[in-house]
Amino acid sequence: MPGPRHPMVAPALTLSRMRGSGGMTLIEVLSATLVLSLGLLALASLQITAMRANAYARDLSQATAIAKTCMEELLAAPYSSLQKMTESRNANIRGFSARTAAEPLVPQTAGVLLTVNVTWRQGKRTHSMKLQSLRKPS
Repeated sequence: MPGPRHPMVAPALTLSRMRGSGGMTLIEVLSATLVLSLGLLALASLQITAMRANAYARDLSQATAIAKTCMEELLAAPYSSLQKMTESRNANIRGFSARTAAEPLVPQTAGVLLTVNVTWRQGKRTHSMKLQSLRKPS
């Protein structure tokens, strides 16, 4: 059986156990909060960038579909009408501006260069894409 305890020893041992018991200081909590906040801020920035890239990809897909449709119309037109086409045609489709042109090549037997330019605005920026094809006389 252990002997009697000295009344002043027990509080000192208890105090030293409390100091080393693994609690967190205010500085540690603040630094962990700062690291977590920076991580969440980086994730928010990444999300915004991903949303912008997704919107651009969606608009580029729509512009490509519009350009393909315009090009198919030009390719379906009679060759003689393409040679006589002297001015470009403009069309506004769902916020996209499509401009088609047919440029006869020299010599005339070389064919006609068909061009479709599609432009659109995304926020403050203007984007465009170009689709070209060469149509030879049949």
